[in-house]
Amino acid sequence: MVSGNELERSPGEQLSPREVRNLTRNIFLNYASVANQALHPMVEAGQGRSSLGSVPGREHDEQLQIDAMGEPILANLIRDVHLPAFVFGEHNYHDYSDGNPKVVFTIDPFDNSGEFARGLDTPPYSVLGAYNPDGSPIGAVVVDIKGQKAFVSIRKVNRVIDLSTIEMRHQELEVVRPKKNSVKDKDGIVIASYVGEREYSRKYYSAFGLMEDDWSEKSRHYGNGGAFVYAYLATGAVDAYVMFDEPHSEILPGLPLALAAGCVTSSVDLENGEAQEYKFDPEFIIDPERYNDGTVPLFIAARSLELRDEIIGYYLRGRKD
Repeated sequence: MVSGNELERSPGEQLSPREVRNLTRNIFLNYASVANQALHPMVEAGQGRSSLGSVPGREHDEQLQIDAMGEPILANLIRDVHLPAFVFGEHNYHDYSDGNPKVVFTIDPFDNSGEFARGLDTPPYSVLGAYNPDGSPIGAVVVDIKGQKAFVSIRKVNRVIDLSTIEMRHQELEVVRPKKNSVKDKDGIVIASYVGEREYSRKYYSAFGLMEDDWSEKSRHYGNGGAFVYAYLATGAVDAYVMFDEPHSEILPGLPLALAAGCVTSSVDLENGEAQEYKFDPEFIIDPERYNDGTVPLFIAARSLELRDEIIGYYLRGRKD
């Protein structure tokens, strides 16, 4: 656990922007440590798969017992340091600021829960992001629960932390592959898109079959995605993430990692292919249901602008065909 004088403050004490960033940074590190300690043993033992009921508005999704653990951990960390914060959970929201938040947290407490519930060996993650009330990103942490490590973005610097030891060793995040500007790159690319459910797989393959026909035999389609995938974009393991009807609650927790790595994130008009920069909308704080219930018709996060534009071109071609 991170400690220090900067954590010792009284309720109502005014905070400078620097103090908010420092408190948020410490919450990232402490969340990674506490979440790993709580969730790793459960995942290893296959515990926490019992259902707490269906998710309101998403009846095909169930909330698992293990899903419900991350948000209380975050709430306790916020209360411990008296940080005025607004928290968007995956399906709910909480105001710990009396209407005047200094930081906005976005959390997906247990990503890949559907695969975990079915006993599949898909790595689960816990993802926490933070933004200033004006929408600018502060940072994010993606906790690899099985691997006991965390990908952390603080002050636009991405690092990886070893959570398996008490020292929590830090090192700069290594980029494993250079940026690619075309799906036809001879060395291959990796496109991620979640296709684990029929509603997503049908749309993806219908729109982007032509793109996959054109790419190198060295290319790969990574058929998973969600809040954790931004760590893979940051490392370069994934070149682009493409999703239809992607919920804001799946994008915003991990997004700062990709932004710090220089990725381009866009919402795309389904009719004309026009791309607009995607970012946290401060209006979510006023109308939280837009965050919890809203989706992006076509979302693309890519490691280069050229690659994003080429993917949009394939979408428009597939739409005509």
